[in-house]
Amino acid sequence: MDRVTAVIATHAFLSGRRVLATFSANVAVSILFRLVDLGIEPVLLSPTLVAALAQRMVRRICPYCKITLKPSAAEEAAFQKELGEVPTTVAAGKGCNMCANTGFRGRVALTELMVMSENLRRLVLKGASVDEVKTMALKDGMQSMQRDGILKAKMGITTVEEVLRTTFSIY
Repeated sequence: MDRVTAVIATHAFLSGRRVLATFSANVAVSILFRLVDLGIEPVLLSPTLVAALAQRMVRRICPYCKITLKPSAAEEAAFQKELGEVPTTVAAGKGCNMCANTGFRGRVALTELMVMSENLRRLVLKGASVDEVKTMALKDGMQSMQRDGILKAKMGITTVEEVLRTTFSIY
């Protein structure tokens, strides 16, 4: 989205229209700051933004060759950090003809949805930093993309290694 489009979208929303837009952003919180960089005043941004969704795609474990293993130290640490627990087993793909011996077949999205709360609106108006907004968003119930990934690894949908590889650079 460019500056002109952002301004038009903001004015359309203010006149009662529903607006959906896409951005290139690593995390949901950065969308707020991207809009400000595009020239949308925080006083206009605060009432117009309803939610921001960020996503990354990760490889899905192949269902034809899925196996369970004992978690590595790195996997245990990731589970402990995000969920406060350590699993007894983790899933992985062994590799087969169905997945070209990769252990993965298909993709699944890791998502991060930030719904604008009154607390976040106040922070936007006062010009808070990215870290302040992220901390408040997490406090207000936003689930980080990394946590979503670890939950998907817990369910055996993807691997912890895949989640960390995909989300490492965004946090």
